[in-house]
Amino acid sequence: MTPEELVNIIKKHDRFVHGLVGGERAVLKGVKLKGLRLTNLNFQHAILSGIDFSGATLEGSDFRFADLFTANLEGANSSGAKFDRADLRGAKLQGAELQDASFSEADLRPGLIMGAAGENITDLSEACLDRANLEGAQLARACFQHASLKEAVLRRSTMTAANMHGADLSGADLEGARAESANFSGADLSGARLDKAQLRSANMRGAILAEASLSETDLMDARVSPGSRQLPVDLQRTLRDHALWVESNAGRGQRASLPAIDLSGLDMRAAYLSGADLSRARFTAAKLSHGLFVLADLSHADLSNADLRHADLAGANLSQADLSFADLRHANFKPVELKDQKGQPTGDLWPTKLNGADLRGANLIHVDLRQADTSDADFSDAKIDSINERKSH
Repeated sequence: MTPEELVNIIKKHDRFVHGLVGGERAVLKGVKLKGLRLTNLNFQHAILSGIDFSGATLEGSDFRFADLFTANLEGANSSGAKFDRADLRGAKLQGAELQDASFSEADLRPGLIMGAAGENITDLSEACLDRANLEGAQLARACFQHASLKEAVLRRSTMTAANMHGADLSGADLEGARAESANFSGADLSGARLDKAQLRSANMRGAILAEASLSETDLMDARVSPGSRQLPVDLQRTLRDHALWVESNAGRGQRASLPAIDLSGLDMRAAYLSGADLSRARFTAAKLSHGLFVLADLSHADLSNADLRHADLAGANLSQADLSFADLRHANFKPVELKDQKGQPTGDLWPTKLNGADLRGANLIHVDLRQADTSDADFSDAKIDSINERKSH
C-alpha cells in the first residue's frame, strides 16, 4: 500500500465516522504499517484486525470501537490514544507506550483464530500504562507481566486469571475489580485501592501492599500475607525482589539475604521466602503459617513458639534452629528433588536438615519426618505422630 492510498483511506474513513457523503469505513486487515507516524488520526469503528502497527507512533489517535483483533502494536507509542470499547482480543502490545491511554470497556481477552492450534493471549508485558483508564475493561487472562500501571484506573474491570506478575500498580485504582485467580506475585500494589475487589484464589505472594486499601476486599483462598502491609516498606521491597528472583529462576530481582534479622511476633502468614538466607534470624512467636521456605537457610534461627502450620520447609536447612514449642502441624519437611540447569530432574534428593535442632514441646502432629535429617535433634515433650516415633528417640 502506497502512502497516498493510505492517506485516501484515512480521509474517507473520517468522513464515514462523521456521516458525510463520500465516506467509507477503513478496512486495513493485515496491512503492514510498521514504524509509521500516524498521530491524532481517527480510526473509530475501523476494521484493523491483524494490522501491524509495531513500532509506530500513534499518539492521540482514536481507535474507539475499532476491530483490532490480533493486531500488532508491539513497541508502538500510543500514549494518549483512545481504545474505548475496541476489540483487542489476542493483540500484541509488548513494550508499548500507553501512558494516559483509555481502554474503557475494551475487550483484551484471548483471541482464537480459526484453524490455529490455540488461543492468542493479549500481551501487554513490559508496556507502560501509567495513568491509563481501563475502567470496566475485559482483561481476563491478559498478560501484564512487569508492566507499569502506576495510578492506572481499573475500576470494575474483569481480570480473572490475568497475569500481573511483577507489575507496578502503585497508586492504581482497582475498586470493585474482579480478579479471581489473578497472578499478582511480586507486584507493587503500594497505595493501591482494592476496596470491594474480588481477589479469591489470587496469587499475591511477595506483593508490596504498603498503604494499600483493602476495605471489603474478598481474599478468600488468596495466597497473600495479610500482615505484610505492616512491615517496613524496605523489607516489603526486599520480599518483592525475592519473589521475582524465585519466579524468574534468578533472572530478575534479588535473593533475600536477611541473616540475623529480627521479625519476632510479626504476622508473615503465607510469606514467600523459598531459597532465602534467614540464618540466625529471630522469628520468636511469629505467624508463619502457609509460608514457603523451600530450600531456605534457617540454620541457627530462633523459631520458638512460632506458628508454622502448613508451612513448606522442604529441603530447608534448620540445623541448630530453635523450634521449641513451635506449632508445626501439617508442615512439609520432605526432601526436594534437585534439577539440572535445564530444569530437568536429576533423581537426587535434598533432605530437610533438622540436625541439632531444638524441638522440645513442638507440635508435630500430621508431620512426616522420615526423610529429614534429625540427628542430635531434641524432641523432648514434643507431640509426634507414630510414624515419627523412631526419629524422636
